Amino acid sequence: MYGEIIKQKVNKRIMELENTPKIDFNAYLLPERTADTMSDVIALSSPDGKISKGAHKRASGSIGKRLFGNYTPDIRHSDEVAEELKELYYARTLIGLVNRGSGKRKYPKVINPILERYIKQ
Repeated sequence: MYGEIIKQKVNKRIMELENTPKIDFNAYLLPERTADTMSDVIALSSPDGKISKGAHKRASGSIGKRLFGNYTPDIRHSDEVAEELKELYYARTLIGLVNRGSGKRKYPKVINPILERYIKQ
């Protein structure tokens, strides 16, 4: 029922959306970097001098907190792109079902509005 051209258009749009840059929604949580912090990082990574394993671990943890705070990256697509991707994945699945003979009357009622909304004919 749905031709190869429609399937190709859906797959092309999905690929375009998957390649859009993702946004780090928690980037504003990073603390400000100071000269002292950066010099401590350089000193800790320096091959000269000796330091015990315990002291190295504590210093690494301390510097990590000063550099990154309690930052956890939250990298994802924007809500609009994520919603469009979700609907196009769903449409692609239903197109495959219709082409194999399942739900020939029911699924086009779901597929057609998605195609009209996101795929330029």
